[in-house]
Amino acid sequence: MYVLYNEVQELIKERWVTQMGQVTLRQSMEQLREQKRSWNTFRVQRKEFKVVNSGSTVAIQEKEFPLLPTGKTTMCKTLGIPKSYFNRYPIETEIAEHSNTMLNLLPEAEVLVRTNGDSVVAVLPTNYAVYDNWQFFESMLENENKLGAYKMSSNRSSSVNDVFTITFGEPKNKADEIYPMLRFSNSEVGMGNLTVEMGLFRLVCSNGAVRKARDYGYFNWGHNMRSLNKVNTFIGISLDLGLQKSEQLATKMEQAREEKLTLPTADIVGRLVERNWLSTVFAKKILAENEAIPIVTKFELVNAITRKAQDERNWGSQVRYEDVATKLLEMAI
Repeated sequence: MYVLYNEVQELIKERWVTQMGQVTLRQSMEQLREQKRSWNTFRVQRKEFKVVNSGSTVAIQEKEFPLLPTGKTTMCKTLGIPKSYFNRYPIETEIAEHSNTMLNLLPEAEVLVRTNGDSVVAVLPTNYAVYDNWQFFESMLENENKLGAYKMSSNRSSSVNDVFTITFGEPKNKADEIYPMLRFSNSEVGMGNLTVEMGLFRLVCSNGAVRKARDYGYFNWGHNMRSLNKVNTFIGISLDLGLQKSEQLATKMEQAREEKLTLPTADIVGRLVERNWLSTVFAKKILAENEAIPIVTKFELVNAITRKAQDERNWGSQVRYEDVATKLLEMAI
């Protein structure tokens, strides 16, 4: 993630909602679209865009807008200003001076600006394709009949990105509910890709596990203008693939309850580190759990990994370890 030195704390502030309530896809779409009524997206020539007030404000065609942390970060990324520059020289006026220098190099070129009310939330290249969260739910309405019974289970939201989880179907074990899951994540301010991940969601501990592979329904899109018209089609394909594979993973998760590990947990974890599937730091967390309560089944090992994965602050790391957990379900260990 491309973050300026003095914006890190602001960007990692998140709020978690474990239950969104019994809302439908249409209700979710309408709520999210309503939130966007105060947003505006437009192009402006660089010569009409100026950073003022030591970088806290931008003047666009002589009208001033507060520059939010995400706006400042995306602006520097768009202009090609290296993050390391500001890490080494944390002087407020440098941001405005350097940004204006870069803007003036190509005065006739344009940037794409996203505002929320009177504040700039993103400054992006003109080949960036806007795809907001409500558009995902609009596309899912075309596939609603495939989901059967479903519910919105969890929501992670920050100034950088949002994550939504849909669980569907019926659990195979009523005593320990594990559902097939679709998880959608997206950054509406250009600080992350749109991803669709299919996998499992364990209700008792709110742990997710996804397979980061295309044939399991994984889809990763970088807001590229050339493929914008294909996104909804790709989402439908991901859902079709993921529905089938998630059911298979749910069956394997149930079977894992009875599968004893063929090697000591420490040996298995060591091999996962050797394959670079787990970091040494993450491995130590699993081994600490094993010391407290010995892990003897594949089910226990998979759930130890998914449980610790939820503690990862970095979203990419969380998904990486969830992917490892689902791989283990299909391996002899």
